[in-house]
Amino acid sequence: MKRLICLAITSLILVPSTRGFAQHQHVEIYSGSAGLHRSNDLAGHDYWYHHRHGPDLARLTALVGELEEVCRHLHEDAHGLSQDYRNSQAIETYVDRLDRLKVHMHEMLTDASRLGTYTSSLDQHIKHDTIESQGLLNDLYGLITGQTFEGARAQDHSMLLHMQEVILHEAYPLLSRVEVELYGHAVSRGGPASFSSSSPYSQSSRTVLRPTFPIAPVAPVAPPVIIQNRWSHGQHHSGHSDGYRRSSGGSVRIGSLRIQF
Repeated sequence: MKRLICLAITSLILVPSTRGFAQHQHVEIYSGSAGLHRSNDLAGHDYWYHHRHGPDLARLTALVGELEEVCRHLHEDAHGLSQDYRNSQAIETYVDRLDRLKVHMHEMLTDASRLGTYTSSLDQHIKHDTIESQGLLNDLYGLITGQTFEGARAQDHSMLLHMQEVILHEAYPLLSRVEVELYGHAVSRGGPASFSSSSPYSQSSRTVLRPTFPIAPVAPVAPPVIIQNRWSHGQHHSGHSDGYRRSSGGSVRIGSLRIQF
């Protein structure tokens, strides 16, 4: 009898705890359009866990490799410019920094592709370098544009315009594609959006830059012709003469020369 009572008590204790354990273990995870959906029957609530965007490592490596080639192209163009312009040294400095940064990014991604691993620390590193690349491109574009306004020799001017085209139509679009791969969407505007605020060659300062063409000389203006009547210096209100001889006609003043007739 005692044994039966003990078994009954044990069953009463174990059944609720087992049921509670089963409730805790009943968790459903499935992939949906909004992310991972988790349903916990014990809590009675649904929890949404969004997918953390992960880039395609091979595609990201290829894009950064293309961007590295564009930066190498800009590097060669910058070192082909004449060195006696005010912005020559700054343009070379920014191009060198941009080129080294892209080589560094491509090397890291190539190693990650070889190992087949893409860590969160590498992800943050690449994102930081991408933001820095955007700033360097903006500054470089501003320096090149400023030099075209200040003036350059015909060959150098064509090279500067070519570098502008490379930045606008090759570097910025590639950088936007890198951002899409990293974040799932483009972060920057795909162009020198901060040019008017961050660059020393803003829209408000362009008018004071030295023009690229000589200014035509202005013809001297002839002095004004003043015609005075015979009463202008001949008589005061009191009727007395002020020293000038009255004449029957008027007078003409050309500059400091006065002709009376």
